[in-house]
Amino acid sequence: MPNDSILFQKLSSEAMPLFEQVFEDIKSVDKSKLDNPKEYFVSEMYSFYSLAKNVLETYNNVDNAETVPELREMLYPIVRRLLESYFRIMYIFDESTKTQEHFESYLKYIEKEYDKMLKDLLKYNYPTNGLNPATNNYAHASKWPRDLKTMLSYLKNNSTTKLTFLYPKYRILCFYAHGNINKSIMDMVFSKQAGATNNFSVIEIPYILSLIASYYFILICEFWPDIKAKHTDTLKFFTEQL
Repeated sequence: MPNDSILFQKLSSEAMPLFEQVFEDIKSVDKSKLDNPKEYFVSEMYSFYSLAKNVLETYNNVDNAETVPELREMLYPIVRRLLESYFRIMYIFDESTKTQEHFESYLKYIEKEYDKMLKDLLKYNYPTNGLNPATNNYAHASKWPRDLKTMLSYLKNNSTTKLTFLYPKYRILCFYAHGNINKSIMDMVFSKQAGATNNFSVIEIPYILSLIASYYFILICEFWPDIKAKHTDTLKFFTEQL
C-alpha cells in the first residue's frame, strides 16, 4: 500500500469529500429504470455514503483514533461490511459481458443462505410465520466464488494491481467482527507479551474508505456520463490512478 505516495495522500484527504459531492447527483438517479446489477450498486452507494460518513466523523473526532480500543471494536465491523461490498461489486462489474452472470450467481448464493437460515430456525422449532418462504429462482446460475481469496484472485484495480494486498486487512477486520473482543480480553490473551496489544490491528480506515470511493467513481463515470461531465476535473485523478 503506497503510504507515502501522492496517491495515498490525495486519496485520504479528498476522495471521501468528493464522494459526498458526487452522491448528491446519484440521489437523482431513477432506480426503477436501472437493470438489477446497477440498482444494487446504487443501493450500496446509499449504504456506503451513510456508514462511511459516520465512521469518518467518529474517527476524525478522536485524537490518535487508531490506538483507541473502543473505536476499533465499534468501527472495524462496519468497515469490514463496506469492504466486503466493495469486493462484491468489483467482481460483479469486473467484466461487462459477465455482469449479469456474476450478479445472478450472487442472488443464487443469497437464496441458499436464506434457505439455510429457515431450515435452521425450523430445526429448533422457531416460528417462521411472516418470513418469506425460500425461493429457487436462480438455481440455474453459476456458483458464487467459494471464498474471498478466490474472488480477489480475479480482481485488479485500474493499475493492474491485484487486490490480494487487502486480504490481510480484511482478516484483521473480521477478527474484530467475529471475535467479540475488547481490550481486557486482548490483554489477557497477550499477558506474557509486553506491548503486544498496543501494536495489534491498526487499519488505516481513511485509506480503505477512500479506496472504495475511488472505485465507485470509476463505475459512476462509466454508467452516468452526465454526472461524469459535471465532475470531470475533480474525478479525473481518481479514475486515472485507481
